[in-house]
Amino acid sequence: MIYTNTRKGTFLSRPNRFIAIVDIDGLPVKCHVKNTGRCKELLIPGTEVYVNKSDNPSRATQYDLITFRKGERLVNIDSQAPNKVFMEYLQSGRHIEGITYIKAESKHGSSRFDFYVEADKRKILIEVKGVTLEDDGVALFPDAPTLRGVKHLNGLADSITEGYEAQAVFVIQLRGVKYFTPNNKMHPEFGEAVAAAKDAGVEVTALDCEVTPDSMEIRSHVYQPTVILTMIRRSSLLPFCLSFAEGGDVWWAGVQESKPLIAMQAELTNKPIEAGFVLDKRKSAHITFGRQVVTDATPEHVQPFGENINCIELMKSERINGKLTYTAIYTKEAIGFTDKTSGNKQRRA
Repeated sequence: MIYTNTRKGTFLSRPNRFIAIVDIDGLPVKCHVKNTGRCKELLIPGTEVYVNKSDNPSRATQYDLITFRKGERLVNIDSQAPNKVFMEYLQSGRHIEGITYIKAESKHGSSRFDFYVEADKRKILIEVKGVTLEDDGVALFPDAPTLRGVKHLNGLADSITEGYEAQAVFVIQLRGVKYFTPNNKMHPEFGEAVAAAKDAGVEVTALDCEVTPDSMEIRSHVYQPTVILTMIRRSSLLPFCLSFAEGGDVWWAGVQESKPLIAMQAELTNKPIEAGFVLDKRKSAHITFGRQVVTDATPEHVQPFGENINCIELMKSERINGKLTYTAIYTKEAIGFTDKTSGNKQRRA
């Protein structure tokens, strides 16, 4: 997708959802904002932006604000751009092979979806969502609560029972993100709707884009941990015990046998392998207390202990200033657990 008449400017302010004031060649110019979302992480005075001049001389605003610079990235905020670049993507044959028919804005049930596609005998409904929110390399949607988005996902799930294929496609309007995930902090119901849609058979895809001052094009698929999150969220986690298990020069605590936990581990292992991931060869969950331990004590001299665990967390690991840092991105609480020794619910470990 090409913009034909772009100019560089500096963002000054946003008086309302539809209007921004941009410095163009030293003059403050009123521009139309092509996105009514919050975009608050982008709307910083002094930010480099790009505007596109309209061909309509009778318009109240001559320019559309389309792109912001955020660090080393350009972020396109044009809310019409995702559907345009996805149409080009469909027509290229890179997303679905053997397409014989494409219809934009197709009504089904009580919803209107962005695309209806036929390929051989396949009937496919597709809803496209544009993603502009990025936080520490993670692409997130939505940036504000969206009941309409929840309705679209529920409608896609319903269509599966009628013989349709259904897809929710998140077009990330920048490149180079680490992964995409629903913004559960902003709108938990949307995250639950994504999980329910996947359970129903809706294909959820995230695609990033190559963005320049005057163009945007879909680039490649983006990893999304929603498959793992869905499995964890839908599973029934029962409390389990973590106990000291080994000695030698590596001391660690391992998980005592728990059939529900083993079943969850098997599912979490098999799904990524099916998707092509190469997993760590360690066989069980554990906590390492020390490596190359130097002590006169032996495992027999260490007082045995056990700790009941009533939640698990999905962690993101990354190096920050050379230090390996772990951040919890999802927590799963155990259900129906009561400390039998005190009658009180066990604290989170």
